[in-house]
Amino acid sequence: MKEHQIILHEDKKYFPELEEAYPGVETLIMEEDAQPITQPIIEPIKSKNFDVVEKDIPETTFSFEFLASMMNKPELIRNVGIVGHLHHGKTSLMDLFVQQTHYKSWKNEKEYNYTGRFFYLFLFKCFLRYEKR
Repeated sequence: MKEHQIILHEDKKYFPELEEAYPGVETLIMEEDAQPITQPIIEPIKSKNFDVVEKDIPETTFSFEFLASMMNKPELIRNVGIVGHLHHGKTSLMDLFVQQTHYKSWKNEKEYNYTGRFFYLFLFKCFLRYEKR
């Protein structure tokens, strides 16, 4: 007789209950929004600036007019890549190039880090360190 029995739509079970699907886990079904409408669901990404910016343009051994004129002749531009392993002096080499292009008097006992990535490393002379465990 079960074969011909009428089952109402609201009595049919299409999916398992949450307790059956996730045993041992507290499941909540909330009817109202707990988050206010003024707060976005996905927060916007806030970009942070870690750049060291000069107050005024330093005196250099090259002219900025020459660099601007190079944009008219891109076939004369040469790109150079400095590659190497971690902590092998790539940034220090770039700092030496920066020193050669500026008329500023450099003190030999002080270490300059113009091409370092982080502002706090430049400001506080801190260095990142990691260890494999």
